[in-house]
Amino acid sequence: MESETKKIKVTRNRRRLYENTPEDIVAAVPPAGVSTSGKADRKAVQISRQEEAAQIIGMYSKIASGSGLLPLPVVDMVAIKTVGVKMLQRLCRHYSVDYDPDQALFIINELTRGRKKLLWAGSLSKIVPILGSAGGGLAVLWRGGRIIYAVGHIMIEHFESGGTLDDFDPSFIEQ
Repeated sequence: MESETKKIKVTRNRRRLYENTPEDIVAAVPPAGVSTSGKADRKAVQISRQEEAAQIIGMYSKIASGSGLLPLPVVDMVAIKTVGVKMLQRLCRHYSVDYDPDQALFIINELTRGRKKLLWAGSLSKIVPILGSAGGGLAVLWRGGRIIYAVGHIMIEHFESGGTLDDFDPSFIEQ
């Protein structure tokens, strides 16, 4: 009993996101004689980098707002802080800045200090059945996204000015 194995050849028609075609490479190279070192080009790159960073912040702000829907008190606060730390990690990668999780957590804590009273009240009011859960969820939903949005834009300004996580001074913000 000899068994013959047949070889099956699998082909795919779609390309993966990380695969470049020759047309993509040609499109990325500027035409001959066009200078890419001018001030206008640098400003355009800076604006596009800020727009990408704003998209990152928008995404994480929506996630932080969604944490208000978590039914357990205090868990939503932890989720908002975690989302903020992850947003800082992504912004550091975007701006090629060294990331330190302890420093990121310190920055989130310092920038949100004094602005979390409504969040705590909303989170703890989820203990009360029905009305407390609805009101607390809405308070955390509204305020959590705004806090992450503000922290993100503060960090964009800091990174655009050449700063890092290590030299960030949160004392300039009025408490």
